[in-house]
Amino acid sequence: MTINSTNLLDVHELSVVTRRGGQRIVDDVSFAVESGSIHALVGESGSGKSTILRAIDGLLPPALVVESGSVTVDGIETTTLSPRRYRALRGRTIGFVPQDPAQSLNPTLTVGATVRHALRSYGKFDRSTIQRRTVELLDAAQLPRAASRLSSYPHELSGGLKQRVLIAVALAGRPKLILADEPTSALDTTVQKRILDTLQQLTVDRGLGLLLVTHDLALATDRSDRVTVLFRGRVAESGSPTNILERAEHPFTRKLVHASTYSVSAPNTAPHLTTPRPSVCTVVDVAKTYDRHVDAPDTIWALRGSSLRIEAGETVGLIGESGSGKSTLGKIVAGNLAPTRGTLSVGNVAYIPQNPDATLDPRWTVARVVAEPLRLNRTPSAHISDLVTTVLGRVGLDAGALSDARPHQLSGGQRQRVAIARALITSPALIVCDEILSALDASSRTTILDLLVDLQRDTGVAYLFITHDLSVARAFCTTLAVMHDGSIVDHDTTSALFAAPRSVHTRELIDAIPAPAGASQSHGGRAQPVP
Repeated sequence: MTINSTNLLDVHELSVVTRRGGQRIVDDVSFAVESGSIHALVGESGSGKSTILRAIDGLLPPALVVESGSVTVDGIETTTLSPRRYRALRGRTIGFVPQDPAQSLNPTLTVGATVRHALRSYGKFDRSTIQRRTVELLDAAQLPRAASRLSSYPHELSGGLKQRVLIAVALAGRPKLILADEPTSALDTTVQKRILDTLQQLTVDRGLGLLLVTHDLALATDRSDRVTVLFRGRVAESGSPTNILERAEHPFTRKLVHASTYSVSAPNTAPHLTTPRPSVCTVVDVAKTYDRHVDAPDTIWALRGSSLRIEAGETVGLIGESGSGKSTLGKIVAGNLAPTRGTLSVGNVAYIPQNPDATLDPRWTVARVVAEPLRLNRTPSAHISDLVTTVLGRVGLDAGALSDARPHQLSGGQRQRVAIARALITSPALIVCDEILSALDASSRTTILDLLVDLQRDTGVAYLFITHDLSVARAFCTTLAVMHDGSIVDHDTTSALFAAPRSVHTRELIDAIPAPAGASQSHGGRAQPVP
């Protein structure tokens, strides 16, 4: 790639290696970002995305070094800059929006103090000027009622509002380039859309260049002008969103396209599901509050009179924004939380939490983790080993190779499979899956979904599938229940709900789904390539 002086950012043949051993982390990577444009950097965990961001921002850890190549920002070659000169560039020319707003804001500082602190890093202002600029920055980041939130603390804000504060901080030095590191991965679909709308509008209003790092190809192709796909530290593919989706050449890019634009064959057409099915879970008017005085007029309800029926072999998706009550209802169904009111009838149920590490004791072997429910049920020891071997094989893990492994020795996808095996070992009629794909990249998500489909076809197990990702819910679930403010506001088959949503909240969720050109989605089974 020839360096173009009109580009805001030029990364040219960049290679980053470890100081000891010379292991290549980033290998000969080139791409550019123009003013007023969005360039997406896409790849799985470990593909080199974050290392490239750190190299651009001059924040490589001591263990890594730029071996060759160049990074040019606004005409300045940065790889040879001293730390002092880089500090002058950082913030004023390069702004940064981090991944997790909850981890990036000082909990002891108010919103106003956070932004004022950023402003003071770039110059001296009198009190009235800094107050005015603080509100202007928060307004530019589209924080609702910005002036009235200056005294709010981070714990008083939702995830989306926290992210807007961080966008305001990134804008404080009037940068020309914004580096956004998975800025919406911790947010639900509708909030994700609003944050991306804000970032996109800033590129138009201010002529900023935006480098958007993500593992979500659908999001990248929906929002960017150009896409660069990374695989094991190298550029696998680079081009327009249309070229990436329709004319991908690299096997890994085609795998990502498959994962982001898949359709499925409905599992409810299987012979054992065509006859009337018994209920495995019936929830009637269930409510939950954590307040002591349940009849007080100011009682806050996490769940309000929700009812739901799940049949054998069915996949019911529970969708909604963060705080809508999805996980509360899921934990009540799983028996992990007692309802305040209402009735619940459920058979043998298992629960898979959002983070597999919450299930896996780091001191235990895989075999012990998977066997724990059997021991709690007082299963005879003579049968446990064979059952563990069988269930590990069922989820695609080699018991001989992994039974004695510890969780830290496994990949994220393998840990999630172990969590699924642990849930399966007691042969449940229903498994509650609580955001189990949120920490996985696109190809790993597809693999886990295919596994769940196979298990359902083999065993007839039902799923209560909790997710904020409507693309996944549409592809995987036969029935959907939409939650808002602790209540189920829409409930229908997946196809009917998408065709004619009854609630305004359902319509907002559907409208927020990233829709890359060429994507096609339907509901309910194994992932298949879209022609």
